[in-house]
Amino acid sequence: MNVDLGKVERDIYLRTQQRDLVMGLSDPRRPTPKLWPGKVNAYRSLTFYLEPNTDYFDTFFSKVVDPIWLEQSDDPHADALRQARQTGTMSECWRIFHRVTFVSRILPDLVDTAALPLERTLKELDIDSNYELIKLLEPFVAGKLTNYAEFAQAIRDTLKTYPPEL
Repeated sequence: MNVDLGKVERDIYLRTQQRDLVMGLSDPRRPTPKLWPGKVNAYRSLTFYLEPNTDYFDTFFSKVVDPIWLEQSDDPHADALRQARQTGTMSECWRIFHRVTFVSRILPDLVDTAALPLERTLKELDIDSNYELIKLLEPFVAGKLTNYAEFAQAIRDTLKTYPPEL
């Protein structure tokens, strides 16, 4: 399966109305572009091929395809679907099941003192999103991904020493 992300917005940096980058000055010697709070900086998805089943035929024509479009459109795709929809018989159809399983957004600036403790700590450590936290911890757990108990222990051991604030 090929997934095309060409239309996904890739610019996650905060900009002025003139489209100039807004620079963060937390370290005046090394200004860096500020990230736009709320923008998605990472996500993960899973796609499954489900074995053919006659129930998928009915689901496709009753819940996926717009019945008005199917009946009234001159589109060649609608014509092809009308021909595929055979009355009295339901073919076994395959199905693709696609789910986004993780989304990471840039954390907002902390102006609210009631922010969640984890978000507050991440911002204090200059970690701007959950994805950045995952990338920070990744080297410490890389060899422990097949066993949950080892993985969980590696996370606990890492957080005791680096960064202990978490």
